Amino acid sequence: MYTYTQIYDVLVIGGGHAGVEAAGAAARMGAKTLLVTHNIETIGIMSCNPAIGGLGKTHLVKEVDALDGYMARAADAAAIHKRVLNTSKGVAVQAVRSQSCRELYRQAIRKMVESTPGLDIFQAEVADLVIENDKVCGVMTKDGMKIHSKATVLTTGTFLAGKIHIGNVSTSGGRSGDASSELLAHCLGKVFSIGRLKTGTPPRIAVDSLDLSKMEIQSSELDAPDMSYMSKPQDIPQRHCYITHTNKTSHEIIKRYMSESPIFQKRTELMGPRYCPSIEQKVDRFPDKETHQIFVEPEGLISREVYPNGISTSLPFEAQVQFVQTIKGFENARITRPGYAIAYGYFDPRGLKSSLETKQIDCLFFAGQINGTTGYEEAAAQGIMAGINAALTVSGKPTWKVERSQGYIGVLIDDLVTNGTIEPYRMFTSRAEFRLILRCDNAHYRLTEEGYKLGVVTEGRFKAFKEAQQNKTQAWAFLLEQKVKSFPSLLADYPKDAVKRLVDWAKQPGHSVDVLLKHNVIDEKAYAAFKEAMVEAHYEGYIEKQKVQIKRMQSATDMKIPKGFNYREVKGLSSEILEKLEAILPSDLGQAGRISGVTPSALSLLAIYIRKLAA
Repeated sequence: MYTYTQIYDVLVIGGGHAGVEAAGAAARMGAKTLLVTHNIETIGIMSCNPAIGGLGKTHLVKEVDALDGYMARAADAAAIHKRVLNTSKGVAVQAVRSQSCRELYRQAIRKMVESTPGLDIFQAEVADLVIENDKVCGVMTKDGMKIHSKATVLTTGTFLAGKIHIGNVSTSGGRSGDASSELLAHCLGKVFSIGRLKTGTPPRIAVDSLDLSKMEIQSSELDAPDMSYMSKPQDIPQRHCYITHTNKTSHEIIKRYMSESPIFQKRTELMGPRYCPSIEQKVDRFPDKETHQIFVEPEGLISREVYPNGISTSLPFEAQVQFVQTIKGFENARITRPGYAIAYGYFDPRGLKSSLETKQIDCLFFAGQINGTTGYEEAAAQGIMAGINAALTVSGKPTWKVERSQGYIGVLIDDLVTNGTIEPYRMFTSRAEFRLILRCDNAHYRLTEEGYKLGVVTEGRFKAFKEAQQNKTQAWAFLLEQKVKSFPSLLADYPKDAVKRLVDWAKQPGHSVDVLLKHNVIDEKAYAAFKEAMVEAHYEGYIEKQKVQIKRMQSATDMKIPKGFNYREVKGLSSEILEKLEAILPSDLGQAGRISGVTPSALSLLAIYIRKLAA
């Protein structure tokens, strides 16, 4: 055995989306940080779909960006196709989805990681944790090296005892072409209860074997907003996506091979995401549905493969070839890589504190798919929070959490640590109670200043934020002070609104910032600030109602539950409620109330006993 020469403040295991954000956050906060990964060349690689964002997911990306994370900037640097989703609905639930060039994205992440001061990288396979007196002190690598650290963040993705399934064939692997972490899984299993979850991927297809003329074109929306608040205009060639569908013949072939699908042979081990099922699960669940939509997405600017989003599968390879070639435009499709399901180890997130530190082992943090989530965006959100809290812990400062009323990150983590998950957790806007306040356009106003105080947001980002904040304040003041009649061009089109203030005019349906620009009320430079101000004007009444709701909720549920509180002293709690409270150990009455089965009367009893203790 030999020892790594330096002792690190924060050690991050895994170079995926959670790992890079955790390492970057800790380093920006001044913690001497080491990122250990199987392969330096795969840092930031997109293992599955080459896209960032989506409904609920983009909100997470914007919040990670507001805390100076990498993901949004990398997405903008690699964007070859962008769309705004949910345009028929309000801005609170709209989202940008960015199709990425895999190689450009990987390059952007690696460049940012390697240029972050205080962040070192080391290539090795971690085999075990070094634990002393219920505290993690470092790790052991497969080749016998000991690396010391004051805090460790584990971001294993799908590599923890990962097993790839294609039909009846199963092989060990963290993803296609990469080995899984078997030694670490074995060692963690001695300390923690490890469950199994599943995700999957579709076959990749050679683009020159497809007839794209038979498919519906989906063009990139050139005016779609950037993911990052800091990105500058990019001159990246854009690529079309395409839409096609499965059909009755496709489904007949899938049904014929259904018994050979590992998903149906091993339902317990291969519990997949309900909201992103495999094509065989779709055919099984919706027998009357004759077609399923497929988005044909480019893998990159140079790559000659496409990603057929919508036909994730683990059927035998011969079945994949047969059903794929029944799809319109895919008649001569050549599969370059088969689709597969992957089962991997995960930890019940109810065993975590809201800081993402494990309750069992001090200074050990989990982030990403090890906590039962699915998706790059969910992983990045957990990663940046684990990195922040690991850095705070080693510096002796209190950990930090994003409240549910403050960000989708708060919703994500609270859902996980309070109620756990029995299937891969995916973020949706419907999970957030305060959607009008938690919009994509205002994440920096909600989080950047607090991130700057913590030290995770750099000076350059904070300076840009303060400038944006000042511009919006000025825009809002302008809307409050000016009237429609002050602008002849605008008045000509809206004579009935002559005496209205612009802020009241802005609240009317169809009255957008583009109208102000068209009538020279504002110029291009002020466009972004006025767009933000007009959104707030439009939703002002609803936003104020939500703020009142948040205050009421906080006043009712902010009562902290003392550490070591003995729930069995509270007379009147049922055995079921006792069991759940003792398993989860909520930090306050608010979290206790979000535990499934904990009743209002139980919360009242808890409040009485907590007050008695404080008296």
